[in-house]
Amino acid sequence: MFLISRYFRIIFVLVVGLFFQTFVLGSEQAGPLEEQIQLLQTKIDQKGGFGIVGKVEFEDGKKINGGTDVQINYHSDGDRPAKINDDGWFYFYVPLERSYTGAGGKVTIRAFGYRPIEDEINLADGKVHQLKYKLTKLPDSDLSAVNGVILDESQNPVDGANVTLFYPFTNHGIGNHPVLTYKTGVDGVYKFEGLEPAKFRFYAEGSNGAFNRRMFTPKRGENILQEMTIFAIRKLTLDYVYQANGTRDFLYGDLRYGRIEWSERQGGLDFSEARIERNDHDTYRDLEMYRDYNKIALVFRVLYVSDSNGFYDAGLVDLSEIIEAKPEGYSSNAAPCILGHTYVVKTYEGHYAKFKVIEINP
Repeated sequence: MFLISRYFRIIFVLVVGLFFQTFVLGSEQAGPLEEQIQLLQTKIDQKGGFGIVGKVEFEDGKKINGGTDVQINYHSDGDRPAKINDDGWFYFYVPLERSYTGAGGKVTIRAFGYRPIEDEINLADGKVHQLKYKLTKLPDSDLSAVNGVILDESQNPVDGANVTLFYPFTNHGIGNHPVLTYKTGVDGVYKFEGLEPAKFRFYAEGSNGAFNRRMFTPKRGENILQEMTIFAIRKLTLDYVYQANGTRDFLYGDLRYGRIEWSERQGGLDFSEARIERNDHDTYRDLEMYRDYNKIALVFRVLYVSDSNGFYDAGLVDLSEIIEAKPEGYSSNAAPCILGHTYVVKTYEGHYAKFKVIEINP
């Protein structure tokens, strides 16, 4: 009798454990998921913030192969991507400075041809939250298409242009990045079909490096025509003076002079290091350069804003005419990059620099 009772207890424990693993945690991934929950909780206990783990599934039974199928992001103070594993398990950590107890956040989930998910949620700091989602395949009548021609600056069709369609959320290189691609022929024509009504980023690049990008949001069942002209990469030549002692004086002190060549997509300018820093979310730069695709012009902006950093356009003056930086009037907003103009920058560290655009090529 004792042996029967003992065996019964063993079988009962095994059955309950199997039930918990299969129906609560969701199959053979329970082990790694539990480990990830523990790792996240340890990180939260040490550094604060909160974590999210969960699972996303295709309602039609299609298998998920990591972040090439689905993109998941959490939006609150910024945009954080989830790490997605095979079979749809995902997780991410939100640091203390990016999290707010009781404040609203949003989980966005995207997959080509499936109904977009935008889940407004309130999450408490100090915990690992578990979420589960299902993506529904849209009927053909609800799906959209985009097509058009890729042109060069002389308005001729571009043969061999690589056209890419993706979601406008960060991925930080963790593989959370579904894309659609198309290579044009001699007629420059491209076409993407089966798109859900959501916001997309559209990017085209020629074999010579010329490129352009834009955003669009198709309506349900809409066929959009998007012609795009791609432009050669611009390169700036700047002469600059950096005051390393923290004063606004450009006549005396710890002045450092130099010339920098700065190309589009190369990165941001760091005056204290006298170099261009690559675009990395962990690297702080004093000034960014990018292309305004509506005006087809280069602009400057400050991406990493501290308490008072920024810049201003001093106009069409010689670099030597600026003998002292202004005490105020600095902006982090975008401003045009104009040949011959001199700009004054208050850096991320609170120091001052001035530079002049002496050349723009091509």
